[in-house]
Amino acid sequence: MAGRVLAKPAGPDRIADMGKCVRGDLPRGVLAIWLLYVGVLTSGCILPIGEEVGEPLGAWAASDMVNLTAETSFEQVDLSGELSQLYNSTDRSVNLSAGGNETVSFQIVVDAPSGGIENLQVQFSELTASGGLRIAAEQIRLFRMWPVQVDDYPAWYLRLSDRPAMPATFYDALIPAGSPKGGMPFALADDERLALWVDVRIPSAARAGQYTGAIKLHGRTGAKGRLGGRPIGTTMKLKLRVLDFVLPNTRALTVLGGFDHRDLMAHSLIRDGEGYVPDWMDRSDPLVAKGLVAIRELMTMAHEHGLDLFDVALRPALKRDADGKVELYWGDYDAIVKPYLDGTAFSDRIGCSAWGGPFEAGWPDPSRYGGPGSEAYEVTAAAVIAQTAGHFKEMGFSDRLFFWPVRGQVGSGARDRFALLARLIRRCAPGTPILTELSGPAESGDDGRLFDMLAPPAQLLDPENDRVGGGTSFLKVYLAPGEPPYMPALDVIASPADVRAVPWLADRVRLDGLFLPDVLHWGREGGELSPRGEVRLFYPGRIAGLDIAIPSIRLKRLRRGLEDMGYLWLLRRRGGGETAERISGAMARYVGLQAAGDNALDGRLDGWAADGASWQMAGKLLAIEVLAAVRPGSESADGTMENRFAWQRFDEVVRRVWVERMHSRVVTIGDELHVSIFADLDNQLDRPVQVTLELSDPPEGYRLLDGKAQLASFAPGERSTLSVSFACPRLGPGPTGKLDVPVKMKIVDGTDRKKTQTIWVGVPILVSKPARKVIVIDGDLSDWPLGTSNTAGRFRLLGRRGRKDDGLASRQTTVFVMHDATNLYLAFRCDSPSDAEMKALATNVVHYEQLLATGEDLVEVILDPGAKAKSADDLYRLTVKANGVLAAGRGAPADSVAGLIDAGSWSIPATVHVRRTDDVWIVEMALPREAFGPAGQEWQWGINFARYCTETAEASNWSETPRHYYAPKCLGALLLGEAGE
Repeated sequence: MAGRVLAKPAGPDRIADMGKCVRGDLPRGVLAIWLLYVGVLTSGCILPIGEEVGEPLGAWAASDMVNLTAETSFEQVDLSGELSQLYNSTDRSVNLSAGGNETVSFQIVVDAPSGGIENLQVQFSELTASGGLRIAAEQIRLFRMWPVQVDDYPAWYLRLSDRPAMPATFYDALIPAGSPKGGMPFALADDERLALWVDVRIPSAARAGQYTGAIKLHGRTGAKGRLGGRPIGTTMKLKLRVLDFVLPNTRALTVLGGFDHRDLMAHSLIRDGEGYVPDWMDRSDPLVAKGLVAIRELMTMAHEHGLDLFDVALRPALKRDADGKVELYWGDYDAIVKPYLDGTAFSDRIGCSAWGGPFEAGWPDPSRYGGPGSEAYEVTAAAVIAQTAGHFKEMGFSDRLFFWPVRGQVGSGARDRFALLARLIRRCAPGTPILTELSGPAESGDDGRLFDMLAPPAQLLDPENDRVGGGTSFLKVYLAPGEPPYMPALDVIASPADVRAVPWLADRVRLDGLFLPDVLHWGREGGELSPRGEVRLFYPGRIAGLDIAIPSIRLKRLRRGLEDMGYLWLLRRRGGGETAERISGAMARYVGLQAAGDNALDGRLDGWAADGASWQMAGKLLAIEVLAAVRPGSESADGTMENRFAWQRFDEVVRRVWVERMHSRVVTIGDELHVSIFADLDNQLDRPVQVTLELSDPPEGYRLLDGKAQLASFAPGERSTLSVSFACPRLGPGPTGKLDVPVKMKIVDGTDRKKTQTIWVGVPILVSKPARKVIVIDGDLSDWPLGTSNTAGRFRLLGRRGRKDDGLASRQTTVFVMHDATNLYLAFRCDSPSDAEMKALATNVVHYEQLLATGEDLVEVILDPGAKAKSADDLYRLTVKANGVLAAGRGAPADSVAGLIDAGSWSIPATVHVRRTDDVWIVEMALPREAFGPAGQEWQWGINFARYCTETAEASNWSETPRHYYAPKCLGALLLGEAGE
């Protein structure tokens, strides 16, 4: 995914006290620089709130679970039910609720009128409650939400998001309000939008009660570049209900994150106009001292958001004595690291839970000692390992040390390299944990297991077999970033629900925490950043005129998910384990290889609750249940009507029996079609239910074969398939090739509540009559006879967008089918505006991601001659790009990770012609039936048609399969004329 941070000239926001106290022992020269930053970040945001004056300012607030864009309106947010409860537009009040030691967030949107706004200030009053209770305004922090441009999207986004995949700006970087560039006061151009992020921290000592305060926004209208104009502004009420409990200081879920100080310094330190990376961390060097401030700010910011970071590149000095023995000098290393280990760098005095030791495959550099297998390298590496373990023991932090010897590498070479280094660590530092990202490294015989901390990419994590829920205390398993939908995304285009769900999923399968190999992903090049699929939780502060890192919105949402873990921890500690599981099971359902569907590349779509409203409801229920657990007998614990209604709403919206996929099978018997409809079901409820699938009102001329199927007891978390069947005349289904059949699904749970829904299933069937004259393959369809039974249309989008509204692609496709004794003829008619730029590379290589061809305008046909395929390996696929290039293959486009066989290229002497006309492009082809062997002469085939449109980033298909195209059960039926022809 390509993109860039937009450095817009208009001013950003202001933070009410982002300054940090100077804690611990700082190297010489750092203190003055640190205080300078504190002054910049805390300058003048908290002022007395006066009376509102001037004309009204267009401003409103939204929940932190709303993904704002430059076009989002309050009316759109207000329609989302639960999310609209945060802001009351009638009395202009922001309504928050939180426990002690918790941070709650919301967003403010300001839309400038014609003529713009100058000198716009945002001020917060203190929050007060009856009895003289108060929360200082310094606990409120303000940021401007800075847009990041995204121009293209990965395949997982097309599956998992219900939002359009068009070039857009995503608010992500957060500029502190006191920043030199883009800080307050703000200046907005005509009709420009200002988006602000607000954190409200509730101190641990805050007493329970209803607090109130005010947010004042005021400025002056006028042309940009001059002060003056009319006063303009508004005042919002800030209402905060502090709940009668305190979240724990200790981490309910551990998050370990790496960063490279060299990347940080390359963006924070400038020497001679270029980023400066010191060869050695000489604390007497003013630039190094400035870099140490940047490290301290990053570490502190991460700690406040629940992350324990460690520097992956910090090392002691390696020298040799007169006898040539290795000596490590720890002075500078200890001065930097120790405050983070003993906690003196942090306000809560809680040190980092783990620290990666300074030994890995690249240091000491094997090339300087004759290579990885040389005796000289082994001696040097052994000394580094042993001295590191000994030094951490002397410091009293041996329980924090782990080694991560092979980083970011996969394949057999990485596995062999890991085994070599891990054995060396076992020998030289017995008892020191070893971390690996490799999935299930081989055991080493007499050496025993070679790793203690397992953090494979999510798509390789097996929660069923990797240690889960306790087991041996020597092995810890972490959820690490990987391909969605095997875990939620953590990059720029992730939704609020994606990021918040990550800790929940780790907790759900009882993992030991999260492991983020790199929280920066900056690289060391200057200029604009390209937000790709990496976990970039911080941005260089250069866009704000700062030499330190600034946070992202995703960091804030990850903190929200980690604070949820505090709620679950309190519930479990107070006897509410069953309730915790009830909520957790609804929000986080499966992760890692649990998400695999037909194969390891076929990711299921609903591993976690995907909408913000569901998370708002879950947060409300958590608060209700924690209050009941920690304050039994109180008014909040007595099962009031409001609380019962909250649970009812939660069950209605979040928990359900989910229809993961509908598919069909067609068999011709005599003059009838026998059609079976299958429903793949997933019980996401917390109780067993009875599920009935029924064809109750068949159309005239239809005959029920097995019109009703039932699961008498469908257990929680279980998946199953029900099917019903009918017979109908062997006729074409109409102009789109779909036989629309209403199927009723009735669900009865243990409370005798009944829920009935009608699901319209489009059974894909085409009937191709034999061609009576020669079809010329020239892209001109005028020689095709008129017909309806041989026409496929109504293409539906792949993934979640296929379930939104009507789910149809905005760029529709129609396919015509004919045949004769020699050929199968296909013609695609693809809607596309004449001015749409089409992309196609002059190569027969097709780029696939997660079983989806993307990146070029193309059409694809998947074929099963004879309709006898047992697996994806038996299928044929032909892809034609918009430039006429044909690519053919057998089986699914998979790799070894999927456990599938890609039968590879397949040669077919097809005739293909592509032609572009006004508002359409046409693909016409003739496929020799003999290329399919004896099966090519069969008269019933399985078939599906797919298209990828780059203009709208839409992947769509005819058979309406929701996840991928390459399974026999996902195909429609193609009948080649009368039986025996």
